Amino acid sequence: NSLAGHSCGLYLNGLSGLELPVAQMISQRSGVAGIVMGGIATVSEEVAIALASMEANVLLAGLTELDDSAGHLGLLTKLAAQDSDLQLNGLTSLTEDMATILATHKTGTLSLQGISTLPAELAIILTQHKGETLGLDGLTDISVETATAFGSYEKNLWLDGLLDISPEAAIALAGKQMQLTLNGIVELPDDVAKALARHQGELLLDQILSISDEAAASIASHHGGLSMKNLENISNEAAEQLNNITDSLYLQLDYINPDSSAEILRNKVEAS
Repeated sequence: NSLAGHSCGLYLNGLSGLELPVAQMISQRSGVAGIVMGGIATVSEEVAIALASMEANVLLAGLTELDDSAGHLGLLTKLAAQDSDLQLNGLTSLTEDMATILATHKTGTLSLQGISTLPAELAIILTQHKGETLGLDGLTDISVETATAFGSYEKNLWLDGLLDISPEAAIALAGKQMQLTLNGIVELPDDVAKALARHQGELLLDQILSISDEAAASIASHHGGLSMKNLENISNEAAEQLNNITDSLYLQLDYINPDSSAEILRNKVEAS
């Protein structure tokens, strides 16, 4: 009963499970001060129903399993409706019903880092996400169909788990606006650079180590801000191309080799 009457935020990350009587007691808590239970991986349908009835916010970032049962969908609906970021990085799969509920989330970031594959039909649903950012850094591969779906997503999109991307998928993704992060990609082939140059919005490629003259010429036409903070090897000609970028350019000049290329870029980077 003391938990139900506690008026400040509660941090119960040490809990690894939640029995129904405790969930029912917690659900009686009034006000919106949150309860954080990040150590809970699974909940029964009965516990989910109890938690979904809470007035207070509840954060369950450690959940690894949810299904299409009424209780679980009801809990997911509550989580998505809360005025906060929603982190469910332990989930490894989604159903269409789950994706539809998650798309209603409106505040901040929806983070689903445990999803390693995403069919196009689920991507289409998630593009309706109402928040500011969709984090899918667990994706290790992206089909052209899924990339095409995200090409219409109008918010920030994080795809830092991709180690490479096909030119066709890059063309499809480039259709989206707002921030696009591809910080897992370590090489930027000329055809991929040409495709990504069409993107309008901040583009983060912070694991790229080198860039060819042709790729630099292509990516220099990108609009919206470009970040390549781990770029090391770049010719003077490629540096001159990047110097033509009209928007912000983010580099670590101390990493750039040779020094002459860093000097070419110094005024551009320091002005960004």
